[in-house]
Amino acid sequence: MGIDSLSHSEVVKMSTEFIAKEPTMQDILTTKYPMLLIDESQDTKKELVDVLLTICEKYKGQFTVGMFGDTMQKIYNDGKDNLADCIPHDWAKPVKKMNYRSAVRIVELANSIRKTVDNQEQKPRSDAEEGFVRLFIVNADANKDATEKKIASMMSEDTNDTGWDDAQARGFLFSYEKLFGAKAKTPTDIKNEREGKDTSIMRTARLFYVACTRAQKSLAVVAYTENVNSVKETALSNGWFSEGEIYTL
Repeated sequence: MGIDSLSHSEVVKMSTEFIAKEPTMQDILTTKYPMLLIDESQDTKKELVDVLLTICEKYKGQFTVGMFGDTMQKIYNDGKDNLADCIPHDWAKPVKKMNYRSAVRIVELANSIRKTVDNQEQKPRSDAEEGFVRLFIVNADANKDATEKKIASMMSEDTNDTGWDDAQARGFLFSYEKLFGAKAKTPTDIKNEREGKDTSIMRTARLFYVACTRAQKSLAVVAYTENVNSVKETALSNGWFSEGEIYTL
């Protein structure tokens, strides 16, 4: 980025301030774009969302905003918290229940993860495959490369899919210790829960949900931990995985 250039975040910030403070900008926006559609609205900067909601009210009947998104997939901290609760009561609120990507078992897993945050559920396609999910719980001191080769071999055998042996295939690496009960909640977590605020565990649950719902036919979750028993107990008690889907290595 050059000296005389603006970053993306600066452009969004300046645009938000212009729209909020300048009636001329409001007139230009609502006249030129009487219908504004926002994708991934759950991660749209909260200041911009607030301004657009205000403009909608001010220019009612002349300006319409459509927000597309899933609050369970909010992964950035600068998005608006509790967005669904901020939408005016007179807005239409269509719900997309169909998951067109994932197999039946993956959708079931996603729904069980989502129960820790809200009660919304998705449905798989009527012609979706059954699919596979597996949780591999591995001691933190294990050899990562050797372990993942073994897991790839096991998944290939279970799913009859040789893609698990692809050397180019890569997964995602995140810290889920608190979510899976391997680490205790901090005083800040407890305080935020009590006050109804977003917590690190809720954010991790959303990230886990997003990662799992990227899978199409089969999914392997590998948990490296020093507390194997707690991870397994949490996975079972939350109904995420069955006993037969969990392997300790």
